[in-house]
Amino acid sequence: MKKAPFSLKKITALLFLLFLLFTTAHSEESSKKLTVHFFGASTCSECNAIKTNLLRPLDEKYESLVVKDYDILVEKNLNTLFRFQDHYSTMGDAISLFVADTFLLGYNNIMKNGKTVILEKMDQAVDEVVLTESDVDHIEDQFRNINFWFLTLTGLADGINPCAIATMIFLISFLTTQKLKFKQTLIVGQTYILAVFLTYFAIGFGTFNALRGLEEIHIVSSLIKWAAILLCTFVAVLSIRDGIVFHKTKNIKDIKLQLSDTVKMKIHDIIKTKLTGKNLIISAAITGFLVTLFETMCTFQTYLPVLTVMQNRGTHRIQVFFYLLYYNFLFIVPLQIVMIAAYKGMTWNSLAKRTQKNMVAVKFIIASVMIALAYYLFRG
Repeated sequence: MKKAPFSLKKITALLFLLFLLFTTAHSEESSKKLTVHFFGASTCSECNAIKTNLLRPLDEKYESLVVKDYDILVEKNLNTLFRFQDHYSTMGDAISLFVADTFLLGYNNIMKNGKTVILEKMDQAVDEVVLTESDVDHIEDQFRNINFWFLTLTGLADGINPCAIATMIFLISFLTTQKLKFKQTLIVGQTYILAVFLTYFAIGFGTFNALRGLEEIHIVSSLIKWAAILLCTFVAVLSIRDGIVFHKTKNIKDIKLQLSDTVKMKIHDIIKTKLTGKNLIISAAITGFLVTLFETMCTFQTYLPVLTVMQNRGTHRIQVFFYLLYYNFLFIVPLQIVMIAAYKGMTWNSLAKRTQKNMVAVKFIIASVMIALAYYLFRG
């Protein structure tokens, strides 16, 4: 008697094998998890709001969801953010969310579309994006976006602006009339310079944030860029004109690119009225703050294009913070040199003459820097 081609045992074994294959495949599919990568600063209130109101509720509700939170104040996490940006070919707000093949940038965008995107990617069961390690230090690579020498030259050029130097010389001359000791003069001068540093830094950081806020309005952002280019060109032409004219006449009044007499008198009045009383330290700080606000009318011609370059190149706020610390340190270096020269015994009259002696060179340096800034902005 012939055996049946398939015995009961074989059929049972085959069904069992099919059952195992099905359950294994189903188990693998059900265990597949979607990873969400969120980048933000631990000190950022908007970042904490995204985690509290959006990501944590989703993470707790869905077992197939994994939320990875990166604090970009940690250098390792900042490097990871740059790797994600390289992979997704994007630059933008440091508040970023990456999920599968999609990314969202900025608080408003993430809060508005984050939940929808995450749930869609969960339903699609998309594959996790695997980033390859790179030997490049991405923080250094990002720093090259704002060239070190570019930042150095612009910071020093802004610092040697005749407006700032002239005010510093007047400050020293006024302090000498107060019959202060050298040590007192030095302390008051350093307090004034520190106030200038902090005020100018705050102005720069606030302006950058305002520019970044207008970035999404493309027409406005483009207008700001071209306005900065025109400003650089205008200042460069006037600086060359001033250098040529001053070389011929040696008359400071022939210079066009300087503070008006009204503003100069206002600054002088501030120094005369505020740098009085018993507590000269507080007076010097207040004077530095007020004088910097008025001087910005003159010095901002370099500052604004630099900030526009940073904004156009997608520089992150954390990077801008350190860039501006460096830039403003360079801005006060010439003031420190003038202060030290006065402390060493050089009279205010000698300082004024030396400044005028180098006026032509200063004007041509400023013109060169403004041309370079215009080129940076034009190249985007």
